Amino acid sequence: MTGTATQADRTATTDSAASAEQSTQPPARNAKAEQLGDVFSRLMRVLTKAKSRMSQLAPGVEPSAYPTLALLTREGPIRASGIAERLHADISTISRQTSALVQAGLIERQADPNDGRACLLALTDAGHEAHEHVRAVRNEWLAKTLANWSDEDIDQLVTLLGRLSDDVVHQLAVVDAAHPTQYEPEETA
Repeated sequence: MTGTATQADRTATTDSAASAEQSTQPPARNAKAEQLGDVFSRLMRVLTKAKSRMSQLAPGVEPSAYPTLALLTREGPIRASGIAERLHADISTISRQTSALVQAGLIERQADPNDGRACLLALTDAGHEAHEHVRAVRNEWLAKTLANWSDEDIDQLVTLLGRLSDDVVHQLAVVDAAHPTQYEPEETA
């Protein structure tokens, strides 16, 4: 039956065109995705518990602030919108978090030299110290956790997690482009 579309062919074509939410992956790939989803769920639960425990070792800094402190350490002064974009967070969440960090004296607002109406957020000396303390606690915990892993296994994990992060960011952009959020301003004619 060469040249004749089967029902499966028509269904696959319709599925891929109709909706990004419906899977067009082969059953074996879906089974792998199911396994990975289960492992991710477990990992996220244990990481949440670990994050709580580590926050007890680094008091004074809310765990939700760690990514902002790390970003400001890496990139220097940046606008709140830039933090939200790079951390894949809602601007209102970042605004609340950065306000709390300003009040805690860990970051400060600075005038944006390129736009006098805007401000940049930058680490204070206390913010640098807090970040270094949190980073040291995290690194010590990870070193103990991975003590029985070979260097090759750790290198492979870092590579694969980096690749996964990049692919998730890419897939989020694809979904966002197909389904803009309600918070994006509407274009006017």
